[in-house]
Amino acid sequence: MLLAIRNFIQVHRVVSSEQLSREFRVAAEALSPMLEIWVNKGVVRKANSKSCGSSCQSCHTKQINYYEWI
Repeated sequence: MLLAIRNFIQVHRVVSSEQLSREFRVAAEALSPMLEIWVNKGVVRKANSKSCGSSCQSCHTKQINYYEWI
């Protein structure tokens, strides 16, 4: 699953924790430690963006973390 998460972020460039949660059917709290692995390896970082670039706007009302491929 770690590689799938990395590949998803690499393809989409910027993703939200909600996007990842929906895509992999895993609670956002469970994804957090997996994302930290990639952050610590230096291939992903928390983004300052307030949008993943998608036009759906389905997560705009929540406090969402965004991650981007470096």
